[in-house]
Amino acid sequence: GQRDRVHGADLAGLEADHVAISGCALLNVRLAGSRLEPLRLVDVVVADCELSGAMITEATLWRVEFRNCRMSGLVISDTKLRDVRFSECKLDDAIARFVKAERVELDGCSLVAADLTESTFKASAFLGCDLRRTVLTKASMRGTRLAGSDVEELIGAGALRGVIVGTDQVLPLALSVFADFGIVVRDEQMPGTRGLEA
Repeated sequence: GQRDRVHGADLAGLEADHVAISGCALLNVRLAGSRLEPLRLVDVVVADCELSGAMITEATLWRVEFRNCRMSGLVISDTKLRDVRFSECKLDDAIARFVKAERVELDGCSLVAADLTESTFKASAFLGCDLRRTVLTKASMRGTRLAGSDVEELIGAGALRGVIVGTDQVLPLALSVFADFGIVVRDEQMPGTRGLEA
């Protein structure tokens, strides 16, 4: 059906309690630095919006699509997400601790240095995402697909038990896991082997 649309509104710095939005599209809306706690979004499309530095902890997001949104430094901890898609969004330095996510897909998103500590992802995917230095300490990611994502320097890579990766991700992922466990990779000559010929 036809969605109601909110287009071009500048709501930067807005503070509001118990906001509920359903069945509409937010287009080119500025919510940078806003505080919307708790927030409930159901059947909503959020496109070309500015949410950098926004606080939306303890939110409920069901059947929501974020397209090309700027969300650097977004605080979305303690949030429940179900059937949510992020496409081409910038989530660098976002804080998403204790998130419970089910059927969540992030496609072409940047999550450099984002904090996903103790979050749970079920039947989810990070496809072609930049996950460099993303914090996954104590997260649960079993069955999550990471195809095409940059997984260099992940922090808490031990949380990746049961994830699905491509062959091109094996080496950078192994190095992240090694760093997590304090494993040092160094070639050393064995004692007594110097000068021996094969």
